[in-house]
Amino acid sequence: MLNSAVADVAVALIYVFVLVSVMVSALNEIVAGLLKQRAKALWHGIGELVLSTKLRDAFYAHPLIKSLAPPTSWMLLERLTGPSYIPRRTFALTILDVLKHPQAPLQQAHRALRDTAGALANPTPPSAAALAAMAVTLGAAGAALPATATGTALKRDLAALQAALAAPGATAASLLPAVESAARSLATGVTGFLTEGATPHSADLATILRILGENAAGDVERLRAAIEEWFDTGMDRVSGWYKRWTQCWQFGFGLVLAVALNVNVVSIANDLWINIPLRNAIVGDAVSFAKEPPTAGGAAPLTRLDQAEVRLRKSQFDVGWSRWPTREDWTRIPGWLLTALGASFGAPFWFDLLNKFVQLRAGGPKPDGKKAAA
Repeated sequence: MLNSAVADVAVALIYVFVLVSVMVSALNEIVAGLLKQRAKALWHGIGELVLSTKLRDAFYAHPLIKSLAPPTSWMLLERLTGPSYIPRRTFALTILDVLKHPQAPLQQAHRALRDTAGALANPTPPSAAALAAMAVTLGAAGAALPATATGTALKRDLAALQAALAAPGATAASLLPAVESAARSLATGVTGFLTEGATPHSADLATILRILGENAAGDVERLRAAIEEWFDTGMDRVSGWYKRWTQCWQFGFGLVLAVALNVNVVSIANDLWINIPLRNAIVGDAVSFAKEPPTAGGAAPLTRLDQAEVRLRKSQFDVGWSRWPTREDWTRIPGWLLTALGASFGAPFWFDLLNKFVQLRAGGPKPDGKKAAA
């Protein structure tokens, strides 16, 4: 059992940080929403990822991305009303479409080549009708390819295989080399279309996509998956930017609240250590709060802000101002700074720490229901 005065003071101080950090988080959420900060961070992150302002603008103008954005507000720049979140699959589909990558015919050709190779490797050779059907499928895929340098070369190789499949007396032994050659051409084509589309925007982007395309080995689905992983890596960097921005603003909001409400943790800690009835009352509030914490996202930011402020004012802490500040109050500055610093850690951190200290103070976590019954 850990039920000492030190533990009680720690629980009470953590409770103070919980209430202040809840208010700070609510303010931060309000301001971030008004400034469209998540959308701005994502917009900059996409620009860093595709390495081209023109390509980023084309990406955001795509219907798939525009459908994710909220309605444009008259008081904000249009680019700041972009989406605050883009699914990885949507990014991959959109960037390939913006780069004019012929995903559908390439995937159709890949499946046709895979099925053809499988049929030719089968101990029972395919019938002439089956070979003719394969030829038709390859022909349709080739016809849908764009007439670029890459598309023309791939069309030629697919047409050669199509002719070989339709030739009378074709055998598996004679067809397999042609299938393998077409598969190599397809893998080159998948990469070639990427570099053709990306090079006008950025040579570095073309290099990145070429590497991703080569690893896909002609499979468009594998290419999409590789682009999704590349996107996730970029979004990890965006998350880091946003977290640093949030912590800076939370410190600022924490300092404003600490001064406005006169929340001086140094003075509060001293009062808690000296005043046993106050300490017991606050610990009781903290334990009660830990048992039924507010649900994350369960209330609007303004509501959470108001509820936390009411709890803080109803406590018996020496907070708030009963007079105008004077020059003598400069001694409170270290306490205000500590309050702001603590608030910058965020409400989830203090919620978790409060639960741990409450459990520690009570002698450890409660036993599982099944174990208790046993």
